[in-house]
Amino acid sequence: MVSVVQQWYDERVKHFNANEVNDMLDAFIAEQKTDENSAKFFNHQAYIGNFLTLLIAGTGSPIFTLYYAYYILALDPEIQTKIQQEIDQYVGEQRFPSFEDDKGNLTFTTAFLAEIDRFCALNKFLPPRINSEEAHINGYNIPKGNIFLVNTANCLRDQKYFKNPDEFDPNNFLDVNGKLTNLESAIPFGIGIRRCPGEFFTKVEIFTCFTAIAQNFDISIAKDEKIGKREGYELVKAFPRFKVVLKRRNRFN
Repeated sequence: MVSVVQQWYDERVKHFNANEVNDMLDAFIAEQKTDENSAKFFNHQAYIGNFLTLLIAGTGSPIFTLYYAYYILALDPEIQTKIQQEIDQYVGEQRFPSFEDDKGNLTFTTAFLAEIDRFCALNKFLPPRINSEEAHINGYNIPKGNIFLVNTANCLRDQKYFKNPDEFDPNNFLDVNGKLTNLESAIPFGIGIRRCPGEFFTKVEIFTCFTAIAQNFDISIAKDEKIGKREGYELVKAFPRFKVVLKRRNRFN
């Protein structure tokens, strides 16, 4: 994979046109050519590292998130029906849901996906960070150059911010009027300028795939499938395989 990415990089540098910056690699090369200082940081090793990070994070996290979302739908017909009714009302059956056009109306669906991120907590810890300056936090003096690990899983179960932190409940992100709220308290992608750069892409990908399946199929646990399996942690939380049944929704028959 590294050799393939290196080949892409070399080809693009060779044919680079500053007047046609169309993607991440073009923008990377353009920044590299601004001055010598930029070239120290925007080199081919940095690009390969960033590309592989986006590739791994952009495939693994959405897959496991969708995996868990479909599992919850299969276990909870009431939630599944509510999501389907919302999609039917605001999207209909003539087209697929769109993140850009429909997310604002699909409030319960959005709250459900936010709760998946919170309750599932794929990444128990965020990638390590190093403080560039001395810091003082809650009476602790932290010298410059220390490594920090943020316990995301613990933050996402904080009773201070979530009404039912230890239960799966989309209402953690809905107010009494059914409007979205509290989304800033969910930090599965981190916080601040060092948060995950693939957050927006991942959210679009998950929303698009999830709503398309929910719009068109009823999901249930297979009769011979045992529920209540335990998950485990690798680099991200991993879930054992499970079997579900997808049935074309009655309104399409």
